[in-house]
Amino acid sequence: MSDAISRAVTRAEAFVLRHAAPLECLFWETLLRRQDARALLAALAAQQEPDGSLRPWDEIEAPDPALLATLRGLTRLDALGLLDHPVGERATAWLLARQQADGGWSEPGADELRRIALSGEVAGLLAKSPHARASALQRAEAFLAGRWSVERVQG
Repeated sequence: MSDAISRAVTRAEAFVLRHAAPLECLFWETLLRRQDARALLAALAAQQEPDGSLRPWDEIEAPDPALLATLRGLTRLDALGLLDHPVGERATAWLLARQQADGGWSEPGADELRRIALSGEVAGLLAKSPHARASALQRAEAFLAGRWSVERVQG
């Protein structure tokens, strides 16, 4: 590892250890391969509700904390290449059940731009999951394609 990368990791670690919730610290240790993924998977499983959503593991200021926590959990699993784990499977099923009739995802009070961003984030994660149905991804694609424009992206 180069000196610049090593210094950046050291600074990042100091920040994580000072500010992150215990589950985020566990993710950090797993990401750096200092710890086996089993502890993180067990911790995520302990946060998972019977419906597949994940409970927030820290204070989340969001209209739908379960949605944000579930996306965070799937993002962590994705970073470790573990979307095929049962926690990821149940979280994927929960997200798929929340897909709206128009193919997108939303949260309370979300405007059109937030729905587009959220739908892109969810669809991007689900596209990597072996548990997502192709039909759901096609509906998400149609939702996003119908709202795509060069002007919107440049804005």
